[in-house]
Amino acid sequence: MFTLRSFFNWCVRENLCRRNPAVAVQLDRIDRKGKTRYANFELAQRLIHNAPNDDPRFILFCGFHTGMRKMEIVEAVPGWFDLAARTVEIHATETFRPKDRDARTVPLTDQFVQFLEGWGLRSPFVLQPDVAHGSHRYRFDFRRAFGDYMKAQGVAWISPHVMRHSFASICASKGIDIYRIATWLGDDVRVVQRHYAKLRPDDRQIMKAFTV
Repeated sequence: MFTLRSFFNWCVRENLCRRNPAVAVQLDRIDRKGKTRYANFELAQRLIHNAPNDDPRFILFCGFHTGMRKMEIVEAVPGWFDLAARTVEIHATETFRPKDRDARTVPLTDQFVQFLEGWGLRSPFVLQPDVAHGSHRYRFDFRRAFGDYMKAQGVAWISPHVMRHSFASICASKGIDIYRIATWLGDDVRVVQRHYAKLRPDDRQIMKAFTV
């Protein structure tokens, strides 16, 4: 809309039109209240358990247990995962750059580590190798299979991004510090505060300072 307004301002100056029609356009107000729909821990665990095979199970672990973005899951390489340290470090590779361009490290849950030890970290990409179409090669895209699975489970509203904010919501609801969650997500702490602070349990520690 800002681009359109600038364009029509130029048209008015050049006598190409008499007035700027974009001036009267009112944009919808953006909802700043935060995200309200997410998968709780029990639902996330059920979806992981019911996965038809280990490929979608890996995708679900990445989303629900680490908060990884869709392209981070697609581009995940074995070198990101340190099973001894129980961490995943998401950083740039030859084919991928993180959204915020900064590497970040997320601790792995015991359940995710146990799965990876049994499944194995495949190469060159953990999820699947490139897909060939004639002379062109493309990275595997799991969107269709993911959507079909969620529909079959009766939760078609869950997307890869919903998995990400479900991870943050589950962590916040268990009392994990907002700043730590922001570090794991690679997001600005103010964004995380706006979306997830309301999910934190009531903190009565303040009463230690104000109890006579």
